Amino acid sequence: MIYRCFLDEFLVSEPMGLDALTDTLSRNAAEKGITYTIDVELQFTDDGYDYLIERLNRDGFTRTVSLRIEQSEQDGSSWFYFFEGIIFLTHVRFYEKIGAASAKIVDNSYFAK
Repeated sequence: MIYRCFLDEFLVSEPMGLDALTDTLSRNAAEKGITYTIDVELQFTDDGYDYLIERLNRDGFTRTVSLRIEQSEQDGSSWFYFFEGIIFLTHVRFYEKIGAASAKIVDNSYFAK
């Protein structure tokens, strides 16, 4: 499968860690139902790192960045929604020497709410 990632609707190169996506089904007592969430920590390089460091320098640690992942099972000619998450800039670890940023993604999809 092929993935493409968007940070605040800006297409960035594929981050490392997409192969470690884990999905979880859990019982939600407050909602009296089952919750389906996806958890992952991704490492952004190149244009993804540039975008995150720019947002940090411009807006500060109190902001969030939206993440959307689309998936293609073919040759990349058709894409469909796969995951939607939030990156809290306070939780991003920036590695300036190697130009990388690691971030724990918070599931923001319909089923995680």
